[in-house]
Amino acid sequence: MNPPSGIRIEGVTHYFAKPGSKEYTPVLSDVSLEARAGQFLALVGPSGCGKTTLLNMIAGLVQPTHGKVYRGEELATRPDRDVAYMLARAALFPWRTAQKNVELGLELRGAPRQERADTAARLLELTGLKDFAKSYPSHLSQGMRQRVALARTFALKPKFVLMDEPFSALDAQTKLAHQEEFVRIWEQTRTTAVLVTHDLAEAILMADRVVVFSPRPGRIKADLEIQLPRPRDLETLRFDERYRDIHERMWMELKQDVDHA
Repeated sequence: MNPPSGIRIEGVTHYFAKPGSKEYTPVLSDVSLEARAGQFLALVGPSGCGKTTLLNMIAGLVQPTHGKVYRGEELATRPDRDVAYMLARAALFPWRTAQKNVELGLELRGAPRQERADTAARLLELTGLKDFAKSYPSHLSQGMRQRVALARTFALKPKFVLMDEPFSALDAQTKLAHQEEFVRIWEQTRTTAVLVTHDLAEAILMADRVVVFSPRPGRIKADLEIQLPRPRDLETLRFDERYRDIHERMWMELKQDVDHA
């Protein structure tokens, strides 16, 4: 397992050019934050506040107009094999079985066949899909496909896991199961993780720390440490006064912007 590395964002301001115009749309404004190695960070805020743009900067897919983004000690100027990115959709290859989809990244890296097979088998068992290793995506439910994507992510043993609302397409019961499953696997690796979400309960359940953004252009409004013991169970947490206090604080930060809009 690669040693964990942290993330550092220094004075990031970003603009997108408006098509067919010399005008620019401000997206992020003077954002600075640091996630220590092995920390699970969640980013919440209204749509359009730059959360996904910031995630793409960490991935090296977008360069900030001003400021710098570091993964470990290196500038995030390009995609890197140490970064895994989970999307809202599983994005599996339909012609590959569940096992072969999990093996894909390792195959592209030239890992030996037996290593690929052993890694995929271990992770499919860990995600409860041992009996579906030879199944194709069309024969799997949306939740099962997302679990295959989860196994594929951790198969690469990344230093950084970036997630853009990876559970948003799931029903409430399946979503909760996947959140807990992801955290269970993450706790074994303690890789540095960043989650973009609109779900406040999800952020508190999964993250060590939640950063709340203002409407566009996104600025940091609150930076909250989630000092709740792990493992966490939402059914239990929702009766915990500390959980309710954190949820209320986050909700009020977001509500202020709606009231003043």
